[in-house]
Amino acid sequence: MPKAVTITRDQLFAEEELIKDSVYNEFQNEIVEANRAVEKARVALEKGDYEPQFRSVFASELDKAKRNQFELAQKITPLYDKPYFSHIKTILPKEDRHVIHFLLSDSPDLENELQIKAGNEETHIIPFKKDEQKKLFDTLFSVYQAKTGAAFDVKDQTHD
Repeated sequence: MPKAVTITRDQLFAEEELIKDSVYNEFQNEIVEANRAVEKARVALEKGDYEPQFRSVFASELDKAKRNQFELAQKITPLYDKPYFSHIKTILPKEDRHVIHFLLSDSPDLENELQIKAGNEETHIIPFKKDEQKKLFDTLFSVYQAKTGAAFDVKDQTHD
């Protein structure tokens, strides 16, 4: 039987604030990197230090960078104002107590899991929906509804 853990409301709020900050920081880092890639490709194209027959290659690099920037904006924009409404902290007992944070989002634009590089711990934004095809989503949906904090197993095809 797992031992009881005592945590204060202030400690929970502090942890939640750190997670929220790490999510927004990662969003900002991705935006800055995408903007930098577009600017670098634009400068290379405008500089003109290449043979005329290679202009299409540089134009293609700019198009690719702009496409990546657009896709990032589509991914992040719906999550930016409200990336998640609930947080489930999981501790994997068999992997040296590895911590994973699952942030449940009710954003209608979020279809799949979005992994965030947030500090030393793993963080994932998960669509809040019951999905029997995706056992993890289904389990987290059930865990959120139960709100007991009890240990749970997630079954998959290879291991628990």
